[in-house]
Amino acid sequence: MKKKIFLNNKYLNILTFLFLILIFLIPTQSSLLLSGVPITNKYSTIIAIILTFFLCFNYYVLKNLFIKILILSILFLKILLIYLPETGVEFNQYFNQDDLDKNNFIRTYDTFWNKKNSFLLNRNLENKKNFPIDWTVHSNINVKDEKTRYFKTFDEYLNLSLLYNMSFYLYLPKDITFKINTIGTNKTNISYNNIVNSNTENFELNKDYTLKRGTYKFQGNISFFDSEWSLKFLTKHNGRYVSAFHNNYIFQTENNMNNINFKYQILNMLSKILDFNCLILILATSFVYFRKTLYSNNFYYKFLLFPIPIVIFFLLKDYTDKFDLYGSFPVSIAFILTGIYIVYYKNKLIINESNISEFFFIIVFPLLCIFFVLKFLPEVESVSWWDYGDDWTAFQTFARAIVVEREWLNAGEGVIYFRPGIRYVFAIIHIIFGFSGFAQKIIEPLLIFSGCIFFIGILSKFKINSLIVLLSTILLISFFLGENYRWNISRGITEYFSFFLILLNCFLIIKLDFSKILNFFIISSIGIFNVWLREDHITLIFLAIYLSMYNNQIYNNQKFLNSILRFTIKNFILIFSYGSTLTFGLVLLWIRNAYVGGNFGLDHPYLSITSSTHTRAYELNIFSNLYMLFTATIWPNIPRITTIFLFGGILLSILRLLNIKKFMCIHPSLIMLVAGCLIPAFVAPLIGYYPRYTIKYLPFCIMIFSILINDNYIYLSKTIFKKS
Repeated sequence: MKKKIFLNNKYLNILTFLFLILIFLIPTQSSLLLSGVPITNKYSTIIAIILTFFLCFNYYVLKNLFIKILILSILFLKILLIYLPETGVEFNQYFNQDDLDKNNFIRTYDTFWNKKNSFLLNRNLENKKNFPIDWTVHSNINVKDEKTRYFKTFDEYLNLSLLYNMSFYLYLPKDITFKINTIGTNKTNISYNNIVNSNTENFELNKDYTLKRGTYKFQGNISFFDSEWSLKFLTKHNGRYVSAFHNNYIFQTENNMNNINFKYQILNMLSKILDFNCLILILATSFVYFRKTLYSNNFYYKFLLFPIPIVIFFLLKDYTDKFDLYGSFPVSIAFILTGIYIVYYKNKLIINESNISEFFFIIVFPLLCIFFVLKFLPEVESVSWWDYGDDWTAFQTFARAIVVEREWLNAGEGVIYFRPGIRYVFAIIHIIFGFSGFAQKIIEPLLIFSGCIFFIGILSKFKINSLIVLLSTILLISFFLGENYRWNISRGITEYFSFFLILLNCFLIIKLDFSKILNFFIISSIGIFNVWLREDHITLIFLAIYLSMYNNQIYNNQKFLNSILRFTIKNFILIFSYGSTLTFGLVLLWIRNAYVGGNFGLDHPYLSITSSTHTRAYELNIFSNLYMLFTATIWPNIPRITTIFLFGGILLSILRLLNIKKFMCIHPSLIMLVAGCLIPAFVAPLIGYYPRYTIKYLPFCIMIFSILINDNYIYLSKTIFKKS
């Protein structure tokens, strides 16, 4: 009994999760799987992101005693490794010799952690994109003066030339052949010497050196030019060359180099034990999850949910590549076909309110991870290329200004005209994961998945049939991956991040007692940050408070206006406080604009319809706005398939407003959410990256349909499925 209480202790489980996050963050560059911040190693990056998301939604796994002990042991190993010699090459980049002489090196995201270096090199650089040139995000915003050092075009990128300075210690436990292989160099000045004697010798690139056992100091400069670059540190073993980093031969400084042979042995041993324990952790968490989730009645039918979508995807992949350049269409089809499988075997799968999320997780999470990891894998450990002139390129530029240029308040703009919140999100991601765009691009679809989990939680609170909830959620994510929405996934716009926060906010409003101060603070804080992501979402975020009506029967099946007025009057102080808090969050942005940029920024040249100092780039066209919201495309294009739900959602909302009996089952709060989505269409032009403005609108339309279908579920079961 005591053991059970110990394992189920909430605070202990939270502490275990925090320890897990800590082992991802503590820097240990000698580890292949748990390298620590900045997490730039491809294995560490994938493991850190996917395992964290996995445990966020399956936290019960952390209750397992073995996993608790395993996490503590890994944490202990990482702490021990801190006191051992640091592996890697101190690597600085310069525009020219003058900058080198002044040590005016180019700062990168890695400089946040290693303030004296552009980059701490712990891997071979196979091509130009592997070099730390994140500052080359090409945007006109990036042009700082007449001596423009940043490029705009791909040709300028190809013709880029830079000067690098590097310094490292090479420890060899035995006689070994060592060389530095490069491509794209024209000038070099590298020297080395055995630290036992002071005889310094020149070191030539692309040449084998047979070095005796001992420690050698290397330092010097390399100039890179042309379109193709590479820099590899290699040692020869059994007639073939391997990376010197894999054997931990390369160290940063001479600190702790005393008794290096012993420390080297300890370092290698602990690093291997650490990586082994990490693999055991992955296997253990997977085993505990599958044992609990799948071990039940009708195990066979439930187990097939895992491989079915993966198999379908790989069978369809080659046939859809011709018309689907993004590649996610077969993922959507795989989810839909799996949904059909569920409908066929619905009596054997035993789906109920307590396990809907588990079913959705089994179906969606593995394939989602496989697809997006494979899609963006080439960008791991590489600089990502962002299209010139797009919003996401501006956000990347601002993120770099925040982290690298330390413009935490200015954030790249005096008066903020671009979305303020998303640049800080990207800044944090780059702080943790370095210059590569891979982490951001893999996190975004995982946030979509997370939003769908909260979508399940919201629908479940409305007492909807579990099968309908599951199928509705599969339909939602299938639309995102199979319709036009897929083109905006992982590009770096605000909508999918906001989608996650909107559904999280809605779920918490339903789940928590809003009247308690702590709950009010949590929900309001999430709401404010959502406003900072997209200011035009403030109406939706505010009206979401009406979701707290769901648990009071007096508001169900009542005339719409009567129920809304009764709730508003009864909870006026709470509603007013929430609205004031959200408004305060918006006012903070205006105050910041006035302090940093000299004006409040209320006359935005793109979004304002009453601009006095700027020429409006786009005129307000309510018809075009509504057409886009209802059809997921722009006038006069043919409506997309999602029109069934988008336009249908507003029609059903109108019928509910008219209090027609057959539609009284639709909860009044959902009508308020639909209104919150539509109000911005009457205020500001909705432009660019269609159908992004329907991302927040689609989930609530599907909710309305789900409630209506649920109300007629018995009839549909008899007529369509021929089963009661």
